[in-house]
Amino acid sequence: MNRPTFNRSTARWDRFKRFYCEFEHNLIVFENGEVMLAPRDFKPDQRGMKRKLGGGDSDLRVVSTIDLDCPALSLGEDSLTPEGLAVLARCRQSAAALASKALPKAWIDGGRSRLLLVDASTGRSVGINGNKDKEGRNAAWQWAPFPDADYSNPLAYIPGPQSKVVGENLRISVPVKLTPEEKRALQSLKEACTAWCELCSWDAQKMAPKYHRDRQGYRYRGVPSYNQPCPPDDLPKGMESELCDLAPERIFQIASHGFERPAHDMWVECLYAAL
Repeated sequence: MNRPTFNRSTARWDRFKRFYCEFEHNLIVFENGEVMLAPRDFKPDQRGMKRKLGGGDSDLRVVSTIDLDCPALSLGEDSLTPEGLAVLARCRQSAAALASKALPKAWIDGGRSRLLLVDASTGRSVGINGNKDKEGRNAAWQWAPFPDADYSNPLAYIPGPQSKVVGENLRISVPVKLTPEEKRALQSLKEACTAWCELCSWDAQKMAPKYHRDRQGYRYRGVPSYNQPCPPDDLPKGMESELCDLAPERIFQIASHGFERPAHDMWVECLYAAL
């Protein structure tokens, strides 16, 4: 493991009341080998797998999941918690099968841009977006609870020279594997909704303009917005629902936009990059 090294000739004391060296992008290295990434924003030109955080032969990289050089990410043995295994069971997914292949980037934080701190020596990758809890602290504060406000609120933290990188947990949206019977039931319901709209002359030209113009896309006849695919969990009787169980607006939503693939969220401590 190559980490940024502490150099006593350039060490400072003022900020943390202990000796430390400060590198670019708020990377702090203490005399005892602790490494902390203090809060900051990483612009696109300040991240990438070729940019070594801390310079020299450092193994630390900052990369976003939308960057072209973002490596393939997969689950590791220490990524899953008992709660995560329960989510995989609900989604009918195998932990061993997921660990053997790269996760789709769309599964990570809902497909949005997610900043990661990558340890190139082990591939361990943790989140560093800096999302704050209700008390204004970054999610990584629990691993480095120190009295100084700036020190107790890191984006990521390494307790010692041979320790693992710890940071913010990552949200993974795991899609549910549908059985052939469930797929046929949803397809049959969508076809019934389409036929109902055609018989009743409910089409995009007659209903949607009024819906968007008069209700600004938020509400229509006292029900939530229907300008997106319908989650199967929102159906009155789940995947066993029939046409007679649905409100007219829900029928129009299914006929126009179909069904959203059901998924459940789980939180993992880290992912592993294929380097």
